[in-house]
Amino acid sequence: MEPYSTAYSRKRRQDLKEKGLCIQCGKREGPLCGPCKAKESVCSRRFRENRLKLGLCIRCGDLRDEHDKANCQACKAKAREEARQKREVFRLEAFEKYGGAFCSCCGESRTECLTFDHVNQDGAEKRRNGETVGVRFYRELCDSPLRSDIRVLCFNCNVSAFRFGGKPRQPRINTLRTRT
Repeated sequence: MEPYSTAYSRKRRQDLKEKGLCIQCGKREGPLCGPCKAKESVCSRRFRENRLKLGLCIRCGDLRDEHDKANCQACKAKAREEARQKREVFRLEAFEKYGGAFCSCCGESRTECLTFDHVNQDGAEKRRNGETVGVRFYRELCDSPLRSDIRVLCFNCNVSAFRFGGKPRQPRINTLRTRT
């Protein structure tokens, strides 16, 4: 292999990584040492700034729309899809941690119908006080110890639990008057 070829560089980085050394300088420990990480972040920031000045997409380098800040439409769509897939992975992982991807009340197993329920009906209050939402909430559920105040319910059981005071799927009380 000739030096400075792509294959040579790839092999060199792999060898350094296996030895536990910095893949840039090969001197310090870690996949990327502090000085090399700082240098790389400065270079990548300048790279992005230059692309923005030229009116190019920061991801692919194609021309971006005038009204868009950083990405072309294709990269925006790709980023949205990547974020959706990442969110779904964390969501399914959190379901598995909390007993499986099915409603703990009625057994519904379609994941698009499932949600997390705060057993004490204090979810809105917790969100107002700064509890995370969305993908961060799912990641937090995956990373933290099992919480006793969270359970998996389908949307129907979740709404029933809220309306009937924490007891999902109570029989409906007939409030209609019958004619006599």
